[in-house]
Amino acid sequence: MATERRSRITLLLPAPENPAEFIVLDEVLTELTRSCGGATASQITPTVFNGWWIDDGRVHPDANILVISDSSLPHNDAALLTYLDSLKVRCQREFQESIVWITVHEVTRIATDDYVR
Repeated sequence: MATERRSRITLLLPAPENPAEFIVLDEVLTELTRSCGGATASQITPTVFNGWWIDDGRVHPDANILVISDSSLPHNDAALLTYLDSLKVRCQREFQESIVWITVHEVTRIATDDYVR
């Protein structure tokens, strides 16, 4: 079986609510596509990923966009982590969120029969 190791980057971003946030989302998707060779995002309208979180004893609903991209860099690569760190800060600032959830972990992709046809 042919396999390929990649670093799976997952972002949960707030669903954009205004033109500026749509631009930020588009820029993030464009950056990930260029740096990783592709990106996948959930449907924006209506959102299909909704979350709930508790703050001060109250439950808050949250409409989210799930973004996944696989990098060829190792998941602990210093340049990748620096980029993701700055991306997190930027998204939190531009979406005006206290927390934006970004994770990165190693995945093994099954590559059997790829690019044969």
